[in-house]
Amino acid sequence: MLSADPSVILQDDGSLKKVNPSFTRTFRNTGLKVSGTPLTMFFSGEQGRDFEIKLKMARHKKISFSHEAQFISSDDEICWIQWSFVSHKWKKLFYGSGRDITLLKQQEEQLRVSYTAMESAANGIYLLDKNEVITWVNSSFLKISGFTRTGIVGKTPENLSSGVHGESFFNDMRETLSQGMVWIGEVVNRRPDGSLYTVEQTIAPVYSPLGELSYFVAIMQDISERKKAEKVLQEHLFLLQRDIDLAAKVQASLLPAALPQMEGFDISALAIPAQYVSGDLYDCFLQDDNKWFFAMADISGKGVPAAMLASSVKTLLRSGSMPYENPSLFLNEINGKLYNQLNNAEMFVTLCAVKFDPDDASLIYANAGHTQGIVIRGYENKIELLPPTGIPLGIMKEALYSETRTSLVPGDAFVLYSDGITEAHNEQWELFGMERLIEILKQTLLMNAEERIKLIVEAVSDFRKETALSDDISLVVFCAEPRMVQFSFVADILNLEKMNSIIRNSCSAYGQEFSYAIELSASELFTNIILHSHKDSEGIIRAKLTLAPDKVELDIYDSAVLYEADKPQDRTENLLNEGGHGLNIIRQLCDELTHSAIEPEGNHWHVVKRRKNESLTIAG
Repeated sequence: MLSADPSVILQDDGSLKKVNPSFTRTFRNTGLKVSGTPLTMFFSGEQGRDFEIKLKMARHKKISFSHEAQFISSDDEICWIQWSFVSHKWKKLFYGSGRDITLLKQQEEQLRVSYTAMESAANGIYLLDKNEVITWVNSSFLKISGFTRTGIVGKTPENLSSGVHGESFFNDMRETLSQGMVWIGEVVNRRPDGSLYTVEQTIAPVYSPLGELSYFVAIMQDISERKKAEKVLQEHLFLLQRDIDLAAKVQASLLPAALPQMEGFDISALAIPAQYVSGDLYDCFLQDDNKWFFAMADISGKGVPAAMLASSVKTLLRSGSMPYENPSLFLNEINGKLYNQLNNAEMFVTLCAVKFDPDDASLIYANAGHTQGIVIRGYENKIELLPPTGIPLGIMKEALYSETRTSLVPGDAFVLYSDGITEAHNEQWELFGMERLIEILKQTLLMNAEERIKLIVEAVSDFRKETALSDDISLVVFCAEPRMVQFSFVADILNLEKMNSIIRNSCSAYGQEFSYAIELSASELFTNIILHSHKDSEGIIRAKLTLAPDKVELDIYDSAVLYEADKPQDRTENLLNEGGHGLNIIRQLCDELTHSAIEPEGNHWHVVKRRKNESLTIAG
């Protein structure tokens, strides 16, 4: 009774006769008098009935017995105790000794739960000893592999081999496991009926507390159907990608293969789709009348539907009445042709159409709901915004469009863009916006068209960082560069108006007052040369206009007798046609007038008219 474990002496009816101190410490104080109390009063759960049956049998046969019972400890914990009882040879008593098996029962429960989980797992699980012999498999393994339990336990995984993998595959697997690492990969196995299946398998080595390899646990998931689906998906993706590539090529063919080139003007364009194909479209070509035609369209939506509609727009751009005399009438015409198609598709198109005449640098602009056109006045440091002149195409069948007129001086540029630029956003969902675009354009005053586009695209890319494009991007930049206009006529007063017309057209972009000063100066020189220097002889008058951002230079060459400023000039009633007074008028109208001789005979007149500068403003 001095044992550290609880000990009791029981009457043959199961009541306590005597207990040791350990019993009192082990069991919760119930307030019962121990002597005469049935031992089952200290049990919890349903173990009391089983104990009474065992006790009755042991009393009848005078044998020993054991019993496991759950109890509440003095710390109010649920515990387990294993009792061993020995009957007295001649007295109706039983000597009992208890052992706390709570930890053992907890371990058994953990093992039971683990086994149940492994057995009922959807993934196939099997155990291998350190010699790679299969010692246990769960039901899912049998279902996946097609083996019976007796047909695979005691065998090696070679019985699962399909022959698909080479020896190096399994050597790499063993090498990974020998280093104490987990191996993960896909394995093609073979069932007993010969059918193949693919599993995603994980194999992990398990070590004893002493660090010795005990066994391997392998978990496999049947991915055969997934692999089949992946194969089908890859085939479909291949076909889809082929169609998308074809669509992209078709759409790329909608864009001009090469932009027209003309001395004194520079053009560049770029299209970046937000997806594989774009709903943006631009075009630029020279019409039969040698005038430029620009167009940029943005079809609502993105992807293939928008790209298909872009094809219809491109067809109309190139098949309409040419040359387009009025962009506004062109928009009226194309809206009527597209309305039904757009209305049925519940889509619309924004379209900007521009006609540019290189002779007088005039630009006629009509805009059906597209983003604002931008005119950069290089020398004046001024940016003009040209707003839409009508609603998008496809909104109203009878929509009418107006147009705006302006001109480009050398150093000026015209920019068409899609809202994919201004609506590009960063990770904080801030829009790039019009103000940022204008700030970038201010930095491009000395750049050519391609450099301007590159700077804009880089600025948008830097702004949005890793954020995907939310819309297609299109850009067309058209620059007027410094250029020369050269012409010659027979020195005949009948050709005066032809000469004046060329000068008037070439200088009209600088403004009416500026242009008139150059025209009047040229007219005075032409008249004097024709009426005085060539009044008794035939000759050719050659002229050159040099158009620059800040000035216009007029050079006139003739083959007449050398003009001598000190020689008395013939006087007439018309002062504009009189040499001395006419030259004074030219000096008042322009900033410079010089004369130089041409050897062996002839004259060179050089006239310069400069522009006034202004501070940066934003108009429109």
